[in-house]
Amino acid sequence: MQWKNGADCAVVLTFDFDGETMWESRVQQGLGDYDKPPIQSMGEYAGAAGVPRILDFLDEYDVPAGFFITGKTAERYPDLTRRIHNDGHEIGA
Repeated sequence: MQWKNGADCAVVLTFDFDGETMWESRVQQGLGDYDKPPIQSMGEYAGAAGVPRILDFLDEYDVPAGFFITGKTAERYPDLTRRIHNDGHEIGA
């Protein structure tokens, strides 16, 4: 098999972008104090800084990737979801 640019192998990069939904679902299930600000901030980091930094990195190296995004996260971060799509990455749910 011949890979692009003479590469020896292919790699697939995928990212789960679920933001705060994991923590919120744990609170709804009564599984702990996941609604505290320090815990919630871990989920918020994805949309505020994590995913934008990943997109900048992928763009810099012209690397396509796949992003798995929950519906709730897509509604919460519509501009970021559009950017993922417009940058040519695949979106799955």
